This record gives sequence, structure tokens and C-alpha cells, in this order.
Amino acid sequence: MVHFQLGLALEKKGHVNEAVAAYRPVFAAYLEFQQRLGLQPVFPTLEDFVERSSALVGSPQQVIDKVHRYHEQFGHSVLHLHADARGLTDAQHRASLELFQSDIAPVLRREIPDPPWGWGGGPISDDAVPARAVAATG
Repeated sequence: MVHFQLGLALEKKGHVNEAVAAYRPVFAAYLEFQQRLGLQPVFPTLEDFVERSSALVGSPQQVIDKVHRYHEQFGHSVLHLHADARGLTDAQHRASLELFQSDIAPVLRREIPDPPWGWGGGPISDDAVPARAVAATG
């Protein structure tokens, strides 16, 4: 499982950099908080944060491409999304979640295969679950 932070996937055709611009105040607050704590930020600029962190900020295609890059590196098929609403309006947050659900999730479900041990296609049979997992559940 790979953890992603869904910042704002709101950029649509014809609105270049809308998602990054909308996320800029959120990132500025993040930097200010780190500075108050006396910490050196890992990502000194928003552009660096969007490019190198696990944050999903950008167009649907940019988000899909980023998740694919992670999948190629780690082989995950389960995502844990933290849909952070800090600094976003309710409308921006809802639009982000709806866009992820309508334009991103279906593509990822289709293009990243389920693991071979029975997830996604129906009930898991006993022989598909590793013995250590069964023993751990008691």
C-alpha cells in the first residue's frame, strides 16, 4: 500500500496550472508552519513538492501518471488517499474528490491490476490467503 495525499486535482482543460495555483496558499501555510518550528523544509518550493512528494496535485492525467510512476517503483495496487481539505474551500475540496472519483479512479482501476491473491474479483478463498495472515487473525 502506498499513501498519497490528495491535495487538489482540479486542473481541467483550458485552465493551465489551476490546481497548482489553488494549492499554493496551502503549501505556503505548510512552509510557514515548518519555519515556526525551526525545521528545514524537505520541499522548498511548491513545484518541487508537486513533483517529488506523494501529493496528488494537478490535472487528472498528471495524477494518473504519478500513481503509475509509484506503481512501477513499488508494485502497489492499494492506495491510501488522505484527502486534505486544509486551505481549500468546501467547493474546491468536493470538486477535487468528485474529479478523482470520476476521472482518475476508473483509469487506475483499469490500468493497475489487482494482486494475484484474490482481491477484487470476489470472495477470497482460504487457499488464496497466506497461512501467516490466517494465523494473525486468530
